[in-house]
Amino acid sequence: MNRRAFATGAIFALFTALPGLPAVSQAQTLADQAVNEQPMRRALTTLPPVVTESLGAIQAVFLDISALPEAAWQDGRPTVEAMRRLVLSQFVAPFSALKSLEAWETAAGIRFAELGSLTAVGNTAVIWRPRDPARIPPLQAHLQSAGFKPDGDGILTAPANTPIMTRLSSPWMSQFRGQVSVGRDGDTLVQSRSPDEVRAFSAVAPDASVLTDAAIETALAGLEARLGQGRIIQAALFTPAMALRAGDPTATLRMPPAEAAAALQGRKETIGQGMPPFQKGVIADVQTPAGPALLVSLTYEDCGTADTALARLRAFWDMPGFGKSIPAELSDEAVHHGQGCAATMLFQLEQQGMANPALKSIMDAYARRERTPLDIF
Repeated sequence: MNRRAFATGAIFALFTALPGLPAVSQAQTLADQAVNEQPMRRALTTLPPVVTESLGAIQAVFLDISALPEAAWQDGRPTVEAMRRLVLSQFVAPFSALKSLEAWETAAGIRFAELGSLTAVGNTAVIWRPRDPARIPPLQAHLQSAGFKPDGDGILTAPANTPIMTRLSSPWMSQFRGQVSVGRDGDTLVQSRSPDEVRAFSAVAPDASVLTDAAIETALAGLEARLGQGRIIQAALFTPAMALRAGDPTATLRMPPAEAAAALQGRKETIGQGMPPFQKGVIADVQTPAGPALLVSLTYEDCGTADTALARLRAFWDMPGFGKSIPAELSDEAVHHGQGCAATMLFQLEQQGMANPALKSIMDAYARRERTPLDIF
């Protein structure tokens, strides 16, 4: 990823210095799950707290294949337009083996129409959730036929010397260079680098998941409060590292003097106009009855700061050159939750069709190290 340099101790020190939120109690977590067990919440409930220790920009990505609308399917497979919409699939390693939908299904041992969701944690683990748990035993048999060997705990492992061409074509192996292990955890299959890592991502208690991090719980609660009848197709859980102002720090030195002076003046004038530093964030592509929408939820210590963030986010979107090119109806709300507050913004896109250009524009700008509406500066 283009912003790996942001995952430094300096970034960690900067943002852990922000006022924290108290831990979410076991009772509160379980109560929240009982009230609204939507698919992304269920997926995050299975992730261990170690996920939040990553200093990287994107800590987890959630893809819900089953949430794609009916128009996204043709002959039991997603259309080309539907696959293009899944811009966050670039962070889900099994999709790196995608050459054609038919070949991918054959190598994976499961059809897209049978997939529920996939949740990826960097290059550490992927949680596969079929729509029907009855598909899990046939998947395990498929893996054994592909060279995976069971151990005493029923975890299947492909050896490190698996031929490279076999590895590259398999959604179950392509993300790792050495051995790969897969184990069942309830109605999911956990794919990781070793049996020990599979165990670390298995049997996670609801009161010991990433949702015990109050900043993540608040961001998710804000998202759920604005979801309405919409369904999350894809979403990313991210840290402030994703929102730090990008750019090549040496680029100004290579400019002609007049151009460099103008660039420095431009930076000076934008100081303080970005987002207030937040604790955690979720960005989601949502399919609503009115069509595709973008939903952003950022955790702040109080709703006053959240309101400030929303005003700046709206102002950025109204600027020429970014949001103006993507017509959308904006609605914002500061959602109080526990001891924190989520700044939520819903971008209901005006165009009809399968694409979500709002999410794509933000992720493309992020990849190019260009300015995005979420930048902190």
